[in-house]
Amino acid sequence: MTTAREYPPQDALPYIDEEYNDPQMQAVVQQLVKEEMRRFTPPDYLESCPALEKFELKFKDGSFLKEELDRVAKGNPIKQLDVSRYKLERPSGKDESSLKKWQQARDNAQAQLEHQHTRIMNLELMSKYGTNAWRKHNEALVGTKKYMESLLQTEREEVEKINSKRKMDQVKQQLTITTQQQKYYETIHQNMQLEVACASLERDLKKVKAEAEEAGVLKSATADSPTAMEE
Repeated sequence: MTTAREYPPQDALPYIDEEYNDPQMQAVVQQLVKEEMRRFTPPDYLESCPALEKFELKFKDGSFLKEELDRVAKGNPIKQLDVSRYKLERPSGKDESSLKKWQQARDNAQAQLEHQHTRIMNLELMSKYGTNAWRKHNEALVGTKKYMESLLQTEREEVEKINSKRKMDQVKQQLTITTQQQKYYETIHQNMQLEVACASLERDLKKVKAEAEEAGVLKSATADSPTAMEE
């Protein structure tokens, strides 16, 4: 079963973390981002989606959509529109005596006449009702715009609430984080002081042992055997 990709938790504290304001820190961050992007391999974001091979488009015989998709798949150019039907030309040459050609020319002329009549009727309808129809269309667009603006405002308010809660939570924990951070640095400083003190004691011990050996006080000066003091 395919599960959603798991991402590591984010530990950024943008509202209280002021280190990024430092130009040097910004350069370090940018360098880390570039390095991560160089090594980053994008995951398959569609791995949870069904394979497209399972979907097969089925068309009826003679489907115009199937023919068009086949044309695009083959890379063939689109067919130019046939505008010969819009020309009003009388038969000429050997077709001038053909009754069939004259009937086709007459039918074409009647179709063109009807087309022009339809255009005139549409212009009359637009002249009579177009203004109100356009006004209604604009009112619908304004209503849609107001609705989308309302949705956008709602989303912005939700985002603002989330960001406000994040800021309050981070500011609330800022004192605790600062205190723990200060203790961390103090502990590191104390450890460094202890290391320096231990190193100093080791040097003093080696110096005392060397002086004792020169004075004949120590019977054995080896580091692994216990030392004995003479009375």
